[in-house]
Amino acid sequence: MNQAARDPKRSARKATHRIGAPPGPRKANLRRAALIEAAGELFVKQGYEATTMDEIASAAGFAKGTLYHYFANKADLLQVLRADFDKTITSRIQAHVESCPAGDWRGRIEAW
Repeated sequence: MNQAARDPKRSARKATHRIGAPPGPRKANLRRAALIEAAGELFVKQGYEATTMDEIASAAGFAKGTLYHYFANKADLLQVLRADFDKTITSRIQAHVESCPAGDWRGRIEAW
């Protein structure tokens, strides 16, 4: 019988904290989001060309290998940031247009 099976508290502890694990989110979608956010901030601050993959990984608190697990290169990160930007802008425009009465076509066009 292994140690975790004999001590249920130890098993629960091990599931929530791994000794030696890097700080930061443990779930893949949270890691990916942290990397995207770090890239966006660095691209704005330093520019796309000046930002390195090492800097992005470091700013997000991960090893460079983790970054490459999710994105092959900076262009992939930029593509995700562009898609997120497009989605945000589109939803804002749609909300603004839909705030106008249904028959107010002039208002809807102006809102667009």
